[in-house]
Amino acid sequence: MLKVIRFCSILFSLLAISAIPTYAAQISIIDSPTTQIIEYGSFNVDFKVFREGGLTPKLEFGVFSFLNLGVAWEVQKLIGDSQADLAMPTLQVKVQIYSGDMSLPGIAIGYDGQGYIHMENEPDKYYQEPRGVYILIGREVFTEGLIMNVGVNSNTLKDGEIYGFINMSLPVGSENFLFLAEYDNINYMPDSRLNLGVRIVLSPDVRVDLIVRDCWGANEEGLFPNDRMLKLSYTGQF
Repeated sequence: MLKVIRFCSILFSLLAISAIPTYAAQISIIDSPTTQIIEYGSFNVDFKVFREGGLTPKLEFGVFSFLNLGVAWEVQKLIGDSQADLAMPTLQVKVQIYSGDMSLPGIAIGYDGQGYIHMENEPDKYYQEPRGVYILIGREVFTEGLIMNVGVNSNTLKDGEIYGFINMSLPVGSENFLFLAEYDNINYMPDSRLNLGVRIVLSPDVRVDLIVRDCWGANEEGLFPNDRMLKLSYTGQF
């Protein structure tokens, strides 16, 4: 795990030297998207470090003023003496239909093909299925700085199953420290997940998230309750 963190730190340092600083949009909260997108001509790269030496890098680009495209891929057992297990790369797409204003929320649609913990010898199947196609709305609510996003998604359009998700972020003390919360996979309630975390903004373009997924969840096969994760994110411009 320490080797993964060192690798990510070195890569972030190289990016910081080569890229032009830019104020990053808050494009996701823990596992779920927001209505914000990366600006045109910008990119975002992040790394999730998770259980048993796993790593999920994701790279996204601001292709147009309303469109982000990206790719993600999961590697299990990257650290240790076991052979690393690489999943299939997955597609990321987000279209911002409306950016939002004082009276109406922002609206976005997209596709997220990245699941969590792919099955051994089946690199395109996951214990926790990818979000798939989604649509969401989001805006500031209740108090200054509290951003909430609410959406629905379908893992696969074939079975017609619809899921929901809610996420929120709230500055605590300063804009450089945010509390994150997410209620995800809302359908059959025992399978829903409460995820909590904090985001530390080290600079306008570098963020660190400390996350606990599926808080107080059931300890059953294919589930990973109280799963602690580290996420490093960097946004730059071409």
